[in-house]
Amino acid sequence: MFKDVKIDENYEISIINNLGTECLGTLSAGERQILALSFMAALSSVSGFEAPVIIDTPLGRISGKPKEKIARSLPKYLENSQLTLLITDQEYTPTVRNNMKERIGKEFELRYDEEEVNTEIVEIGGDV
Repeated sequence: MFKDVKIDENYEISIINNLGTECLGTLSAGERQILALSFMAALSSVSGFEAPVIIDTPLGRISGKPKEKIARSLPKYLENSQLTLLITDQEYTPTVRNNMKERIGKEFELRYDEEEVNTEIVEIGGDV
């Protein structure tokens, strides 16, 4: 359980557990991802500056229930921002897609053609 999150004047983050000790280095991948998303949302909130956000492999090292929870929470953390996710097929499970469907505007797939040495961008999904 965590007691406090602090950001100092150099923007360094400190996570304090119930015992009062620093535990940033012991966070799981899911906890680090939520911390990063929270930090981005907080910066957007206090600055008043809204900009598009691009996240590469947001669920890459996260599995199971934590992945589903993050997929459900992700659109809420940055609800006033245009969010672009570069996500692999291993991350983008049907459950993840379903948890995010209310905020999905468009879906695209990158298809690499080895013969042509070319990547094509194809819109997919239709009805989300």
